[in-house]
Amino acid sequence: MNDNEGPISAAEPDNNKNLIKRARKHFKAALDADRDQRRDGMDDIKFAVIDGAQWDSNQKKERGQRPCYQFNKTRVTGKRIINAMRDAKPAGKIIGTEDNDADTAEVFEGLIRNIWVSGGDAAIDYAAEYQVFAGYGAFRIKTEYADDDVFDQDIVIEPVLNPFCLFADATAKDILKRDADHWIYTDKLTSDEYEDQYKGKEKVSFETHEFDDDPEWATDEEVRIAEYWYKKPITKTLYQLADGKVVDDVKGIPPDQVKKTRECKTHEIWMCVVSGNAVIESPVKWPGKHFPWIPVYGEYYIIDGKIHWNGITRPCKDPQRSYNVSRTSIAETIAMAPQAKYWATAKQAEGNEKSWKTAHYKNYPYLIYTADPEAPGPPTRMGGADVPIALIQESQIAAEEINMVSGIYQSDIGAPNTATSGRQEIARQNAGSLATYNYQDNMSNAVEHAWTVLIDLVPKVIDTERSIRVLGADETPKYMRINQTVGGMVVNDLSVGKYDVIVKTGPNFSTKRQEAAETYQGLLHGNPDMFPLIGDLIFRSMDLPYAEEISQRLKVMAPPEIQGLINGDQEIPPEVQAMMQQAEQAMAQVQQQSTEAQQIINQSEVKKSEVEKMVAELGTKQSQFEAKIAKELAKLAKIEAGLEKKALEDSAGGVIEATRAQASEEAQAFNAVVGAELAEATAEAIGAINEQAREFSAAAVGIMEQIKQAKDEKPLIKAIRSERVDGKLVAIPEYDEPTIQ
Repeated sequence: MNDNEGPISAAEPDNNKNLIKRARKHFKAALDADRDQRRDGMDDIKFAVIDGAQWDSNQKKERGQRPCYQFNKTRVTGKRIINAMRDAKPAGKIIGTEDNDADTAEVFEGLIRNIWVSGGDAAIDYAAEYQVFAGYGAFRIKTEYADDDVFDQDIVIEPVLNPFCLFADATAKDILKRDADHWIYTDKLTSDEYEDQYKGKEKVSFETHEFDDDPEWATDEEVRIAEYWYKKPITKTLYQLADGKVVDDVKGIPPDQVKKTRECKTHEIWMCVVSGNAVIESPVKWPGKHFPWIPVYGEYYIIDGKIHWNGITRPCKDPQRSYNVSRTSIAETIAMAPQAKYWATAKQAEGNEKSWKTAHYKNYPYLIYTADPEAPGPPTRMGGADVPIALIQESQIAAEEINMVSGIYQSDIGAPNTATSGRQEIARQNAGSLATYNYQDNMSNAVEHAWTVLIDLVPKVIDTERSIRVLGADETPKYMRINQTVGGMVVNDLSVGKYDVIVKTGPNFSTKRQEAAETYQGLLHGNPDMFPLIGDLIFRSMDLPYAEEISQRLKVMAPPEIQGLINGDQEIPPEVQAMMQQAEQAMAQVQQQSTEAQQIINQSEVKKSEVEKMVAELGTKQSQFEAKIAKELAKLAKIEAGLEKKALEDSAGGVIEATRAQASEEAQAFNAVVGAELAEATAEAIGAINEQAREFSAAAVGIMEQIKQAKDEKPLIKAIRSERVDGKLVAIPEYDEPTIQ
């Protein structure tokens, strides 16, 4: 702790007074250390996003009824940074520090990604608004019960709606406040809310401050409370077991399994809720070892031992004010231009005073005047007000200065630019991004810290066997059992292993899919022969209806080498290889017969109607044959998969429950059964394929005989093409001469 009052103890009634005293002391120290920065940050975000806030009260008072126009370039400049961060969100990846941690790291990553998409993106989007405009934003990690009737807890991520109500340890210097010993977060409740949550507790507000949502809110109708988070130093004993695992509790572990022990000084994190004079929620222990508060700064400096921070608004204020003044003056001058005056003598205006007095704002078709012999001619019109060139130049200079101090130019936010090539355009965009990259990088560091907090927190909150949803990098969900005990071992044990976090910033997965699809299509345009090799992957990258189904079908049709790569080079049983070879030979025979039939047809002169009928029958037989082969192959693959699964289950049971000799005998018996069943299935499939081949061959021979006997002279067939009609493959002949339908 950073005081001289000793370590904070556990929740005991006689310590409540001490807790309130510490909370007030730490709050005052944090507020005094950061008051000026928070005051400037609050003014910055109001300047950027609230209408009229760019003119201070003194300027408005001096101008009186004159206009105070606001041409808010600062907001657009900040939004350019914020939306670039939204378009390229930080994404975490978990890596196991040891080889045997890799599988659990994948589960961890999918679980944390699922937690993150449930609220993390919204939390960092909101924090980015304050980070960029005010210089300081924050979000938090919480736990809550999964439902009203269960004890399982979920982890959620929430934005801190007003980060100026969050105070870290005044002595912490780290930009993420990882070295803080305490945090305080103030909130307000209505009188009814306070009564519902803390029935019987006296309504006394915690310390007031100027940065709350409503500076005057501490009334009889509202009560300010504070969450007080603090570290409690402890000493614990660590035990290293025979298997290398380190634990801090050896209850139920045989003494001979403990190899080493040592004392370790560490800390626990506790939280209580306090009002102005009482602890209204007793201290509770936070399960993790890190505070759940994640701050994120825009620009952060330590100068002369004092922390300074700001956002993009601070350097833009002066040029923005100058721009507003010059543009307002220009608008005023132009507005005065229609109010041109007339030089007239008293005689000329005599009798027409009323119309001349209102001529500056009424659109009269003509004006009447009285002739004056001493001033021949009509009254003389004076020239309108001219806009001074100095005002125009000043507004241009101010606009350019806003660009210069922010590092973002108008071409970066969509205005036309002078780039003459793609290379120049990319270089210009990179220059603008680099000038403000610190905002995105600081957010990435904050997200990395949040993932570190989650890695520590997850196994302590989700510590029972349960089914969870995990998300892949493409946000494809799947469900897994964690902390499951199988045969005396825990599968997907989240409490085992050590992990590191890597956070990368870039386009989201949807954008990457679109870019990949365009790249793949361009690749195939020049190399169409690659489609059988990568066609399934290309369709998976496309955001199209049925793209996934098409990908699966192309995957099944991939060449054997690719199939082996996909299946991990699994060995195919000899019986299946023999059946596949026979099927390929049968297909080759059918194709040869079709080729011969085509040649005979090309050489023969037959009637159109008979040829169309015979060729259609031949095509139908061929499609039926192909369908039958595919069906038999699928049936055989299903049988093989079932036998492999049964083999794995029985083999695993044999290893656990029987001796090595018994397992060997069971394996031999099982192999005999598997061989018999597989041989029977193979024989059945081969018989069906051969039967189809014989039927098709007989039909083809019959048709060829009929074709040879046809004697009509015209027309001649030059080729045959195939089309699918009503789901069936039909052969369509083409003739040398046009046919009459």
